[in-house]
Amino acid sequence: MTSLMQAIICDQGQLRLVQRPIPQPCAGEVRIRIAYAGVNRADLLQTQGLYPPPEGASDILGLEVSGHIDALGDNIHQWQTGDAVCALVSSGAYADYVTLPAAHCMRIPAPLTLAESAGIMECALTVWMSLFDEARLKSGEAVLVHGGSSGIGTTAIQMLRAYGCPVFATASTATKCALIEQLGATAINYKTDDFVAPIKASGGVDVVLDMVGGDYIMRNMQCLRAGGRLMSIACLQSTQVNLGMGGLLMKGLSWKGSTLRRRCDTDKAQLIAAMQPHLQHWIATGAFKPVIDRIFPLQQADKALETMQQGLHCGKILLQVGSAQAS
Repeated sequence: MTSLMQAIICDQGQLRLVQRPIPQPCAGEVRIRIAYAGVNRADLLQTQGLYPPPEGASDILGLEVSGHIDALGDNIHQWQTGDAVCALVSSGAYADYVTLPAAHCMRIPAPLTLAESAGIMECALTVWMSLFDEARLKSGEAVLVHGGSSGIGTTAIQMLRAYGCPVFATASTATKCALIEQLGATAINYKTDDFVAPIKASGGVDVVLDMVGGDYIMRNMQCLRAGGRLMSIACLQSTQVNLGMGGLLMKGLSWKGSTLRRRCDTDKAQLIAAMQPHLQHWIATGAFKPVIDRIFPLQQADKALETMQQGLHCGKILLQVGSAQAS
């Protein structure tokens, strides 16, 4: 095996295909020969200088992968070389190989393919962390999800429906709204309708998953019932908020911001361990299946990120690495 691999980095705002030494796993780590990498908005923000990798992490882009374990560090007992896995990484997914803590891997559950599983970990863990862990979601509570046709949105809708929660979700086109309805949520086209009115008319929601920020924050609070929780995971519109405190106080609302990438390795491992049995059950029963929009070769990572920037995709965008060990 050659000692070098292909990888994608961002150099002064431009993506470059470079050669890097193949990493070697340390104690407690495994190395994955990557088949596919998930493309996330965090990658796009990193290329814009707005979301740097954690201190000490690789400058290679990418947060989630699927592939086969091909090397083990010391003290690894739960995995063997050849195991097919999907995994969360702090960086380094846009490459032929990546090393990571063994506890950040999940065995690919049947009947998913390597391609489908590449789009799981970042989105599913973000949803689990925000709604199930931090918002303490209860089965039967109503939830509003913004960006319902995105990778996060399609993941959230399916996880919430599997958990027994009614879901409202916003999107910008009739096609995206149709996808949301197919996944079991009530779709609201925010280009043509004010999402606040129909949600208030239905009695409101208990939790909002927001990635917009800006003037959506106040409008989200108008949608919440007493004791409701607003979870912010991004601020695509604006980081600036003009907030009236009346509803926050009178309804006893809570508002919390959260990002997965800032979590330490131990926290991520605990989240994966908590989520895994639920997610694998939902996959096995057909209640959850990643929605894949399109797949680009690794060498076209710039086109993949441009597609995400344009916002025309539905579900996950992936990169195929090498031959992708198709399965």
